[in-house]
This record gives sequence, structure tokens and C-alpha cells, in this order.
Amino acid sequence: MKFERQSPEEVNKEIGKRFKAAITARGQYERAWINNEQMLFGSGTPAGDTTISYDSLGELFGGDMDSGDSAISTNYMFKYLRYIHAQMSTNPPSVMPKPTSSDTSDRRTAEVADHFCVHLRRQYGLQEETDLTSLQTLAYGTGFMKTFNDQHGGEALDVDLESGEITMTGDLCFKPMMIWDIAIDPTARRWKDVRFVFERHLMSKEEAKFRMPDKTDLLDNYSQKSGRKGFWDADSDGVDSERIAVWEYTEKAAPWNGMIGKHAFLLDSGELLTAVVANPHPDGVLPYHILTDIDIPGQVYGKTFLDYLVRLQDVLNRLDSVILDNIQAHGVVRMVVYDAAEDMQKQIGQSSWQIVNVKGTAAQKPDFINPPQLMPDIYKFRQQLLEGMEQLAGVNESMFGQVKREMSGFSLQTAINAGNMVRRRLFNKYQAFVESVFRQALRLIQAEWKDARKVLVTGQEGALSVAYYSGADLNGGFDLDVEYGASFSLDPASRREEIMQIMPLLKEAGYSMKAILGMLRLNDVAGLFDMATVAARRQTEIFDEMIAKYEENGQLVYIAPEELEEHQGMLAAAYEFRMSMAYKVLDKDLKLLVEQHIREREELEVEA
Repeated sequence: MKFERQSPEEVNKEIGKRFKAAITARGQYERAWINNEQMLFGSGTPAGDTTISYDSLGELFGGDMDSGDSAISTNYMFKYLRYIHAQMSTNPPSVMPKPTSSDTSDRRTAEVADHFCVHLRRQYGLQEETDLTSLQTLAYGTGFMKTFNDQHGGEALDVDLESGEITMTGDLCFKPMMIWDIAIDPTARRWKDVRFVFERHLMSKEEAKFRMPDKTDLLDNYSQKSGRKGFWDADSDGVDSERIAVWEYTEKAAPWNGMIGKHAFLLDSGELLTAVVANPHPDGVLPYHILTDIDIPGQVYGKTFLDYLVRLQDVLNRLDSVILDNIQAHGVVRMVVYDAAEDMQKQIGQSSWQIVNVKGTAAQKPDFINPPQLMPDIYKFRQQLLEGMEQLAGVNESMFGQVKREMSGFSLQTAINAGNMVRRRLFNKYQAFVESVFRQALRLIQAEWKDARKVLVTGQEGALSVAYYSGADLNGGFDLDVEYGASFSLDPASRREEIMQIMPLLKEAGYSMKAILGMLRLNDVAGLFDMATVAARRQTEIFDEMIAKYEENGQLVYIAPEELEEHQGMLAAAYEFRMSMAYKVLDKDLKLLVEQHIREREELEVEA
């Protein structure tokens, strides 16, 4: 099997053709994106052609309702978005590196990987970037994050003032992507089938010249062109003339391109700014990770539940505006005064009275105009709209802590779980998304960290751990175990409730009430996770030390149990090790030492 070699001219032409196709294919989703933006973060009304509250876009941005002079919106879409987004942020998936075998080296590598995972969350704010990506997913239906090694990041290694050359250390970068800055392969039906991705970079003219110094004249001419405004990028001419939209083309390594991929920068006109080179990312992968809300069969892009609420929210806005108009009308007394009654007009003056002048005689007394009454069904219809929106959003009153009648805690929890079941598929994809991000991040560290760098993490039992690691420290057997809902919530109130629910199990496991009360502290996060495994870790360390001494010089070193240790927890860990494959592969002499240690600890437990 041979792959086809293309000339540079053919490659350039093909990239320009692919760019136009990707932008065109994306157009079918853009109207829904704009509608969601307007409803959530704009004027509170969709910009689509189906709106019944506005007759034109000019009327939309002017803020005048066609139903009257008043405009009001209770944005329930925004309420549902904030709730689901907070739900995803409160209980993120847990990432736990685990060794692939019982070898000491693999366990050491898994421990280093765990330190890196903690380092990524703290040093690079990976949880914050993940939350921003999930917000994009809920708002547009699709969210992207980019993980890559930024060659222009990090610290300066060398600066040559004469030549203008600067050398940077480079650093990892985690970048949540705006949906408008991404255009993907239009022929793909699944994310794994995507061959290439275009990413838009909005940068200053100065930065563009720094990155592409041989294209200075082209960039100057391009920045002065008119009619090249991007989506929602309209600024004043002075600001926009200093900003340039550059598209980055990344093609993943595949058999049809010789397993090296392609990479280049171009303008939206399709003109290349750099030569086409091999994909610079490790293993030639696409450095992007996708998270979608509602799956569309045969499409990579997803939909959001907001797409189904825009119309209902728009109708609700109009109803509320009509009600407000009526309330305002009831607050004004409209008096009909006839032309001959000039003295009456002077006596009334200007207040909350509206005077309507009509032709008539002085003998006619003033009349009053009563405002119209609202239909009784308008409030019933409004409630029906709210119920329909809640059902489509997958939320219910129990999720917001509203209990209108006597109900047991079990019934309340059942109602909450029933609503969350609607988003089970989203949570599964959220888990896979986080796993993909961490796997790629660890792969970048392994490929790019040639020299040891300082990693500051909170180690076991809350101790501050400082170590120097390089990418070579990840050369071992480990895998990531990513689970959703396997740890306590980050939200203090939710976390306290979860601990209270399992308190009988904690007592049975040997925890004292003092320890359980310590878990309930709202400012305690790390200690809770370590406490249950302290005894097990101490026992594992004893066995590891005995095995390590034997592997180093063949010397049998016995470590006896001590009297004041927590024997119950340590025995549980010792029994588990006794049944593991790690024990089975030990030499006979080491097995005898392990069994001797277990028997002596059993005796100490009985005496205690």
C-alpha cells in the first residue's frame, strides 16, 4: 500500500479548497448559535427568522416590542444553563493513574503521573479551562479544548539583542476554544473520522509579524482590507486595523499522508502564510478535544437543549411584556376632555393623568377610558410554557430545593435522579473528554519535558511535596482510571450531605465520630480523601521497603509491626496484598517474611 505524494502547489490548492468547504458546512449551525447567544448574553430575544416578538433585526437591537412600549424578559434558559453548568463544575470526573502491573517501577510511574495530574490542575488551572469548555458545550451544543506545547511560552532562555532572536523554554497550554474559531472536516461523521481542523487566531499585527517575519508586506496589506469582519468581531476601524485573523491548519497523521500529517498557517482568503510542514504534535494527533451535548446522527457537531427552548422563551417574553403593558395601562387614568372645557385642562395639570382632547361642547362632562382586561387563560398558558421548558431542559423543582408538599427524602432523591438521567449521556461524554485531555497532557509532558522541571503538589496526607520530574519519568506502565461521580462533590453543602448519608458505613469501618466531624469541615478538602487509606499506605510502604531491599542487594530485611499502629486497617491492606499477584511472584523467602509480619500484627491486634 502506497500513499500519494503531492506537489507543494497541489497541497496549497487542496488546503484552500478544504478551508472553504469547512466554513460553508459550518454555516448550517451558525444561525442557532447566534440565537442562543442573543437569548443568553444579548437582548434576550433570538435573532432568527422565526421570532414572533420582533419584526426585524433593527427592531431587535432597538429593543422595541411589537406588542407595546414595554419589554421584559425572565430568562429561564439562562437559569437552566447556570444550574447544569454548576452541576458539571461541582462534581468533575476524578482522574486516577494506576499501575498496569505489580512491578515497583510501574507503581512508581503511576505515582509520578498522579503528581503530574495534580500539578496540571493547580499550575495550569485545568479545572477552570474544563468548566469554560463545558459552558461552550451547553451554550452552543459543541465545545472544543486545545492541548499543545506552546513554543513561544514559558521563560526566556536566550535573548540576542543584535539579531533579535529569542529562545523560549516552551510550556504546556490548555485553551478552551470559541465555537466561531473552529472549522472541522465537513466529510466526517464522527470525531474520530475528522482528518483536519482549521483554527482561527485573532492576533495583533505585531504578533503576526513576530510569528511570520517573512510575510510582513502581505500582513500589512491584509490588515487594511475592508469587508473582512468576522462573526461578532466588529470593532471600530482603528482597533480592527491592528488585528489580524490567521487560520491554523492541522492535519492528523494517517496512512494517506505518510503518517506525518500537515501543518500550516493561512489567511481566510486561502493564501498560505507559511510552508506546509509535518504535524508538530506528538504522534501526529489533532490537539483538539470535543465535548457535545445532544448527539446528531451522522454529524460531528452537537445540539444543545437550548435550541429547543428558544421559541418557548421568546413566546414567554412576549407574554410578560403584554402583562407589563397592561399593568402600566392600569396605572394611568385616561380622561377624555372636550375642547370647550379649557378650564378643566388647566385644573388637571400634568401628573399620572392622561388627557385626551376631542371635539365636543362645554355641556358635556369628561369621560374616562378603562384599560383592557387580560384574558384569564394568559397565566395558565404561561405556566404551560414553563412546564414545557423544564421538561425539555431536564430539570424539576426538586433540583432547586423546592418542595411544595410533604415528601420523603427518598422520593425527593428519586425526583432529582430522574431529572439527571436525561443528562447521563452528557456526563459520559464529559468523563471521556476529561480523560482525553489528561492523556494528551501527559503525552505532551513525556515528549516535551526533556529536562527535569519542578513540580509542586500536595502529596499524601496533605504533606507538601516538591519534586523534579522530566518526561522520562513517565516511561513506565500506567493507565488512567477516570470515573464520574466517584468522589465527593466540591460543593461544601453537597459534600456534607453525602458524608452524612454514609455515616453509618463510616462507623462500621472503624471511624470515630471525631474523625467524621473532621470530614464535615467546609474548608477541608484534601484530608478527606487521604484519611481512609492512611493505614493501607503505611502497610504498603512496609512491604515495599522489604521488597526493595531484597531486589537491590538480595538481603532479607524484616520490618516488624509496632504496638501503637492502627492494626485493623493495616491488616486489611496486608490481607489484600497476600491475595494479590504481587505476592504470588515473590521469592519464597520474601513470602515467609510477609506471612510472619501478618501473624505478628494479628497478635498485636488481639492484645489491643
